[in-house]
Amino acid sequence: LPLGHTDGGRLALTMFGRRGTYLVKSGTTLAICIVGLFGFDEARLLIVYVIFSSLWQRELESPVQNEVDELDEGRALIGFLAAMLVTLTLLPMP
Repeated sequence: LPLGHTDGGRLALTMFGRRGTYLVKSGTTLAICIVGLFGFDEARLLIVYVIFSSLWQRELESPVQNEVDELDEGRALIGFLAAMLVTLTLLPMP
């Protein structure tokens, strides 16, 4: 998940830059809150995770060596495939 200083947050920072990462993190937080509040998460673990990442992972990520150059297509594809692999791995299948 692209929240805080998780691997997903670092992947989002690399692929979208600081402004794009803020948008992705905000959308993810909103989606998790909606899912948690409307009963799709009976144990309320998602809400606890959002609170944890919001409170204890606030500081900005350490700046990378080169944030100016755009990501080339090959690395963007690898990043996208890695994100999809993680999503498919963590999705619960009934």
